[in-house]
Amino acid sequence: MSLRPVPARWLEVLVPRSDCTMALELMARTGTVELEAHTPRDRPGDRLGDRLGDRLGDVSGERLASDPECRAGLDELLSLARQYESYWPRMKYHPTPLPGSPRQAIEHALARILAWEQEALPLIRRLQGLENERAELRIWRDLFVALRDSSLDFGLLSNAGPVLCAQVVLLPREAEIDIAHGILARRCFLGEQQCLLSLGSFDQGDDLRRRAGSLRGHYLPIPKWLQGRAEDNLYAVALRLAALNQEITELEAEVQRVGGRYGLAKALDDVRRIEWLITQISELPSTEHFVLITGWTNDLSGKRLVSALRYARLRFLLSFPPPPENSVPPLLLSNPWWARPFEVFSRALGMPALCEADPSQLLAFVVPLLFGYMFADVGQGLVLLAAGWRLRERWPLARLLMAGGLASAAFGLLFGSLFGREDLIPALWMHPLADPLTILIVPLCAGAALLVTGMALRGLQSYWGGTGREWLSTEAGLVLMYLGLLAWVLEPVAGLLGLVGMMWYVLGYARRRRGIAHLFAALATVLDEAMRLGINTLSFARVGAFALAHAGLSAAMVSLADAVPGALLAGLVMLVGNVVVLALEGLVVSVQTTRLILLEFFMRFLGGEGRIFRPLRAPDVYPLGGEPYESTTH
Repeated sequence: MSLRPVPARWLEVLVPRSDCTMALELMARTGTVELEAHTPRDRPGDRLGDRLGDRLGDVSGERLASDPECRAGLDELLSLARQYESYWPRMKYHPTPLPGSPRQAIEHALARILAWEQEALPLIRRLQGLENERAELRIWRDLFVALRDSSLDFGLLSNAGPVLCAQVVLLPREAEIDIAHGILARRCFLGEQQCLLSLGSFDQGDDLRRRAGSLRGHYLPIPKWLQGRAEDNLYAVALRLAALNQEITELEAEVQRVGGRYGLAKALDDVRRIEWLITQISELPSTEHFVLITGWTNDLSGKRLVSALRYARLRFLLSFPPPPENSVPPLLLSNPWWARPFEVFSRALGMPALCEADPSQLLAFVVPLLFGYMFADVGQGLVLLAAGWRLRERWPLARLLMAGGLASAAFGLLFGSLFGREDLIPALWMHPLADPLTILIVPLCAGAALLVTGMALRGLQSYWGGTGREWLSTEAGLVLMYLGLLAWVLEPVAGLLGLVGMMWYVLGYARRRRGIAHLFAALATVLDEAMRLGINTLSFARVGAFALAHAGLSAAMVSLADAVPGALLAGLVMLVGNVVVLALEGLVVSVQTTRLILLEFFMRFLGGEGRIFRPLRAPDVYPLGGEPYESTTH
């Protein structure tokens, strides 16, 4: 069982310039690479360095972000995307090499898009006009449905004038607008909008439109084809909408065919990948023909990287030389599958340093025990277990819920609790309310053991870091002091062991600082530490207190259910009560468990100052400004 994080492995991949973008993208999709620019010329005997000599060090590298022509071309493409993104074609995503350098790829894509724009723009303008007409027709259709029973003659509205002005104003549903004197108005609601059909003078109509605009409303002109009552117009609207839908579908297909002729989808995908390069990758050492990709990987065997690069049949040379001098490798947590969900606690403080312990495997036992003790119930625990199982693929923390639910069910058997009732199954140990003192003492003892474990891990870390002798001369005395204070509760004479530990720390501290004047500082420190240890130990009493609170709330719920008349009502009370307990206490107990681990246990040994492995983010599988592609990568 390894308690230490492991360093990531340094890798160097040499690829031809033409394959660089594709290699980077495929490596990013494995989620196993963190880039770090480095030229191997300063490391004698390096395989890639020997092959390339000093040539990699003589070039400035790829600096796409600072290339003004790349940036200007990309900005122009993004501007075009804002105009035409909804009309651009879709395709299955498949990584392919860029046509030349990034600058050439941008120029190539821009040329294709501009050529496409010339041919597609008349179609798009026609399409936009039809879409606007369709949107207005749908509003009129909804208005006719709302006014179907009205005797209003719409034909008269379409022919209003020259003195009177008929119009329709659309406003947000919650907007309030005053109707001026002399205007005839009919108000109706269409979903999230309110529709105001008005008839008045032209000046009054202009004033109404201005006030509607200030309320985020807009004006809908009266068409000339209106006739008769609302029912008479519905059929005409339906016919026109059917014709519009058919014409719009044909135009959309024609726009897509134009995009296919110009290879637009591939060009857009190339631009998206170049944008990813500019934002994610600052510099790569390169020669005229080759690019060197360097960094760290958590694929310690290299199998995933080789498989990804071979998938696209790229030419590459992959090696794992020693890391550069004075480099700080990112660290990886190496745990079995059953302990990985509990890494979230260690990562809450950062990454354990190379000489720090990763307590995830220990927490795989401690966390469920703390949670289950405070939330002991067979039925509720199985509900949490089932919920965690159901959510395990979509919510990473659901696996913690599964472990907590299983522990809750186990403690529920010990306490004899099933969905809050203690009269359905026998208690294998005791009912909490029958012996509350024992329920409080047990977690205190467990908490003391956990604190001692944390102090022991601190000593182990000192040994790993080469300061074990220093820890033995000082902090080992604190461990002895704490054990003596714990033993003093049972046997007063054992308290002498605590005094021995205190003197151990004080003398060791003074000897290390080489001065008798430091005795008082050491004495103050050890007294402060003794008080902290006492407070930390008493904090675990809350575990027993929450266990008693859970039992008390369950007893109150059962008493209320027994007091109401009728089995159906009693069952409803139990159902609602269990839902409240699951939601409320489940949250509170989770918070308390996290607090005890982070503030009482971790503070004894964990600093979280290691470098976190941050893999290169893969580009989104999106065309520039569009919807996601269907990926065909493996």
